[in-house]
Amino acid sequence: MGSNTPIDPQYCILRLPTSSPRLTDLITKFRDAKLAALLEDPTSWAYPYASEANHSASLWEARLARQTVLICVAATNPSRSTEDALIQEGWVGFAAVRGRIVCEAYYTAPEMQPIPESPEAETRWHVSDLYFNLAHRGHSIARKLGAACMVTIGELATAEGNHKARISLLVSFRESAKVSMREGLEANGMIENIPNDTTSTEELGRAFHSKVGIAMERVVEFP
Repeated sequence: MGSNTPIDPQYCILRLPTSSPRLTDLITKFRDAKLAALLEDPTSWAYPYASEANHSASLWEARLARQTVLICVAATNPSRSTEDALIQEGWVGFAAVRGRIVCEAYYTAPEMQPIPESPEAETRWHVSDLYFNLAHRGHSIARKLGAACMVTIGELATAEGNHKARISLLVSFRESAKVSMREGLEANGMIENIPNDTTSTEELGRAFHSKVGIAMERVVEFP
């Protein structure tokens, strides 16, 4: 993710494909963008650079397969195809959508109870890793990514015939519960970042089980 804002960039939101002849290049760029963000602004993340840097390429590919990743591109050539733009243009932000999520996996924090009386009447989704390069602030990138997440969830949910979606961890949602690092990583689908031992020392217990994060959610009905 470059540090300089291009002149009059054409910002656009593109979905990262999960299959492509150039998938290896896309996964590498996805990994590099995430690691660069962790280094650039470590206080914005619940987990450190070191926990992500050692993951294999196959794990990054598996992550991509189980979520929809949205990339904000500062396009210098709007005529490029989606894949050409993703590979050749600068990435200035990204977000991930995961779902459908079963009730048991969605309600990871006890404080998020009670479960709705008719959970089958809605689908559940989780938005994570909403991030944009600070060098590009002032261009409403976070708002664009948030809106793209909503459109993506609407398309995926309604394609299955369900028009009501419950969405967790998105900006400007109402506070729903306090969550621990372990619960947050589970919700993000990043259980590989949870060590086998999270309780043997006071430091581990505090790091992974203290309620330091905020879970937020919103229920949306799509036309």
